[in-house]
Amino acid sequence: SSLFQSFDQQSRRNLMNQELEAFSDRPYIDERENYATISAFIDFCRSHGGDLNHKNSRGKRPVDIAEEQWIKNKSTDRVYCAFLDKTPY
Repeated sequence: SSLFQSFDQQSRRNLMNQELEAFSDRPYIDERENYATISAFIDFCRSHGGDLNHKNSRGKRPVDIAEEQWIKNKSTDRVYCAFLDKTPY
């Protein structure tokens, strides 16, 4: 896609890491979002350089952030499960 062609590899990686972090930090999810669509989004980010083990400035990975949201709001279980399944340990 043209958006990614204009970015160098590091810029793509940074953008995808920001997207993964933002997605994992959502306090709610739409009922139309199922595990498959969430998983596909994570795969898209990974395929464009996103790193599920990248830590933010607080030392948290997307899966850690998703877990925090799940503890606060159980309706985010699909997000947490998708990040938990996709994150290599």
